[in-house]
Parts: sequence; C-alpha cells; structure tokens
Amino acid sequence: KGIELTLNATPLVIGDFSWDLSFNFSVNENLCIELTDELSEYTTRGRSWMTTMKVVEGELYGQIYTRGFIRNDEGRILINDLGLPVTSAGQTMPMGTANPDWMGGLINNFTWKGFSLSAVIDMRMGGDVFSFTEANLTFDGYSAATLEGREGFVVDGVMETDGSENTIQTTAEAYWHSLGGRNTPIGEPYRYDASYVRLREVLLGYTFNFSTSIVQSISLSLYGRNLGFLYNPSEIIDPNMSIGTGNIQGLEGFSIPSTRTFGLNARFKF
Repeated sequence: KGIELTLNATPLVIGDFSWDLSFNFSVNENLCIELTDELSEYTTRGRSWMTTMKVVEGELYGQIYTRGFIRNDEGRILINDLGLPVTSAGQTMPMGTANPDWMGGLINNFTWKGFSLSAVIDMRMGGDVFSFTEANLTFDGYSAATLEGREGFVVDGVMETDGSENTIQTTAEAYWHSLGGRNTPIGEPYRYDASYVRLREVLLGYTFNFSTSIVQSISLSLYGRNLGFLYNPSEIIDPNMSIGTGNIQGLEGFSIPSTRTFGLNARFKF
C-alpha cells in the first residue's frame, strides 16, 4: 500500500514577481503477509560480498541480513582474548531494509520580468545502505576511520569469557582487519543511514522577446545539476549509489562517483 501527493501553489505574487512551488510526497509499504505453509522466509539474493536479501513473513519486503557483532543481554559487544569484537559466523543478523520511509521533491520557480530562477530539491528519508567500498578502504588503511587508534586503543565491550570489562589493548590495524576486507566483511560497522536531501538542480535564465515574424523569443539559461547535499547523515558516501538493480539494493561497492555538471541552454521560439 502507498500514497503519493502533489501540491502546487503560488505563495507570492507582487507586481512582476511571482513564486511558484510544487511539492511531491510519496510513501510505499510492501509487507510480506504470507509465503507458504512450508516457508516463513525466502532468500531473494544469496550472499553477495557483505549482505543477503530476504523476504520474511511479517516484515517489509527486502530485509537485509549481514554479519554483525555478538552482544550480551544488555547490548554490550562481546570481546575475545585478542581484544577484538566477537562476530557472527554468517550473514544471519537482520540489519534493516533498503526501502525508504518516504520520498519527496520540492521545485521552486521564481520569475521577475524576463528573469527566471528555479531550484529542485530531492529528498529521501529512511532505509539503510552498506558500503563495501568502505569495508575495503578500512581493511587497507586508506579510510580516515582508521586514523584513530593506530597507536593502540581498547574496544568498548565486555569479555566473552566472564563478562568483565574489556581492558585488552589492540590497534586500528588489527581491529579493521577483523571487520573489513573483500571476502566476508562484517556488515554492521559499514551500515549507514540512506537518508538525504540533495540540491538536484538550479537554473537561472532570461528570456529576450522580439517582435519579428521569424524569432519570437530567445531563452538563455545557466544550469547546475547534482550540486551537493543539504543533508547526508552517512557523510562519506552517496546513498543513491548502488551496485545494481532488482534484489541487490542497499549495497554500495566501488560505484562510479556521481558527477556535478554545469551548462548553458539556449531555446528559440519561432
């Protein structure tokens, strides 16, 4: 079930100046009610790098499973004799879904005499994305996250053996080598909020009007697309990037960086 709403309005008109806006809002929920008498869950995509996708009865479509930290009843991470987190052996731990809670867009158009200015804002809230790129960068020591603790640090957690507070010192190299890498990295530390508010496009133009029978008007405009994020809680990745379509959402890996483009448009009306 879902809903999509569009609101068009003109909040302000003063002489030759006008402000028009269009707001779009959508919510879509795909809930698995029932599979079969024999199945309560079904794997739609098996292990791929660091995640497994499943359909689970009673859950939203596209549940993401991965390897994660083992915790005690109080939620504290268990630590082994090397001072490193204890993790699950396989991709068996549910870690959310790639589906957003809601999506929206806002278009503002300002006009004054022959001038026009428009701005498009793209919004997505909710959902999770896992970064295979970051899993490899931390393993190789290229990520900024590996700078802290290179001279030694103590992982926050309790000992697996007796539940006492962990006091064993480790290094950033040992820590990230136990979590990252190319083969079977631990997905939990590379899980990011897929929300964002993006400035999708800005366009500034002017229209020249003519009283000739050949050309009625010429519109010139400067534009910029994909100008940046107004809000990006992940901070280090573009949540829009994905390694593919279908049942492989919520996973980013060695994606081509999104580009920012600028240009000039010319339109002739005859």
